[in-house]
Amino acid sequence: MISNNCLICENECKNYKQWNQHKILICKNCTFSYIHSTKSQVEDVFSPSEKSFIDKSIENDKARSNLFAEKIVKNRIKVYEKILKKKPLNILEVGCGTAVSSYGYLKNNINYTGIELDRNLYNFAMNKSRNVLYGDFLETNFDEKFDIIFASQVVEHIDKPNNFFKKCNEILEKNGILHIDVPNDFSMVSFVRKIFKNKKYYGAIRPPYHMRAYSPKSISKLFSRNHFYNIKVFSKINWDRTFGQLVENVSLQRAVLFRLQQLSGMNSLLIGLAQKK
Repeated sequence: MISNNCLICENECKNYKQWNQHKILICKNCTFSYIHSTKSQVEDVFSPSEKSFIDKSIENDKARSNLFAEKIVKNRIKVYEKILKKKPLNILEVGCGTAVSSYGYLKNNINYTGIELDRNLYNFAMNKSRNVLYGDFLETNFDEKFDIIFASQVVEHIDKPNNFFKKCNEILEKNGILHIDVPNDFSMVSFVRKIFKNKKYYGAIRPPYHMRAYSPKSISKLFSRNHFYNIKVFSKINWDRTFGQLVENVSLQRAVLFRLQQLSGMNSLLIGLAQKK
């Protein structure tokens, strides 16, 4: 029998939304929403928009690498140093894709390791001589601990999010930082999708690719349940030059939408940072 207990806080999800053919469970306690899924992590989990993003990332790898090195990684290191009160020695990026940020960290004397589950992305990164491991993060044994673990657009694909956070806690140095980002189920776009009954999306849920949707409260709950402190959860515009992952030019329509979200404070990219106790 399938349990209706929340995947984060384990409270029984008595509320649900019937949408298309799906039953979306909604946790009243931590506001986490999800659809029960039997889809394995090793199956193709990339949505068409994510595949398009990956293709553009590969095509523009050199320009992206330079931008990450000169702007985004520099800004992130400043954030990490402020939290740690020292310069980090190393970083592990989970679901690193092409590991485009690796040069930026190495340029700043921070050892970079990536781990990637997609074979094509792993091969591309290796062809660029980037330090990337192939495999499932949850099943991999690491020989060292890390000052920083970063995972962008990963957690929404994880079947058991508490296991992911527990693993991160185990391989972080004391006071080390876990930095994640996920689609924001409490963004302006997500609310519009729900109100106007979008057929492809219910908020940040998009079957069969995104079966879990996170809010600021649910991300905070994940951190606190798994022995993290100094928890910071906030949203940012997708092309933010510290926390964003979008560096390509976008259409005018999309740019206007991003700016409206920015003005509302309900951006599409939900960021979480916290330290290991």
